[in-house]
Amino acid sequence: MPATSQNTRQRHAGTNQGQLTLSGIGSWRVRTARLALGIAVAVGVTAVTARPAAATATCPTVAYGGTVTPVPQPGVDWSHCNLANASLYDDNFDNANLSGAILTGADLYGSSLSQTDLTGADLAGATIEYADLGFANLTNAKLTSAKLDDSVLTRATVTGANLTGASLYNVTSGGLFGSAAVLPSDWAEVGGFLFGPNASASNASLSGLSLAHLDLTGVNFAGADLTGADLRGSKLVKADLNTANLKNATSPAPISPGPISPAPP
Repeated sequence: MPATSQNTRQRHAGTNQGQLTLSGIGSWRVRTARLALGIAVAVGVTAVTARPAAATATCPTVAYGGTVTPVPQPGVDWSHCNLANASLYDDNFDNANLSGAILTGADLYGSSLSQTDLTGADLAGATIEYADLGFANLTNAKLTSAKLDDSVLTRATVTGANLTGASLYNVTSGGLFGSAAVLPSDWAEVGGFLFGPNASASNASLSGLSLAHLDLTGVNFAGADLTGADLRGSKLVKADLNTANLKNATSPAPISPGPISPAPP
């Protein structure tokens, strides 16, 4: 890790007990968000609409190395601010207005962006891993080559979003509003979910959904309801179907529960 990145992240740490790991605060927040947002999908919640921007946003200062002053707070208005390469590790942007903001190369690892307005924001190359983007407004956002691994996108608005080359490993979705303009290769948006290699669809309600001819390699379907789903022609190599309900699911070959091994050459 570069020295500058390590130094900026230390402003959030304080003591050794405050240091973040994948099993620490960031991942705990994401696990909590996945549970809460899963309930929201089940009961049905309307899309979050973009709030009007203030007449003039008060933009923060981004120092060399990415340190941001002042530290963001929930509901902050940084619309159209230049936050390129900012260190926003594990920060709370809930209900914030970041519409039109420049966040290229920013570090948003483990941050909470629930119900945040990111309309038209430029997040190209940003690190948004283990982040909570539930109910966020990503309309026309630029997410090219962004890292969204292990993040939550449940109930987000993705109309016109550009995710060319984005990394979506183990991303959780569902109840998405609108359609992205561009998705990474081998990914598709079906029934409000993002499906592609190594996506997370555990405990998802996918009954009757057509997933035919999709690349579902390594997808986590544990506990998912796939009753009557169409899986014909899909790649299911190493997909986890453990405890999934596959009643009446359509496939050209019998589907076995649990991780599926690669087909023999």
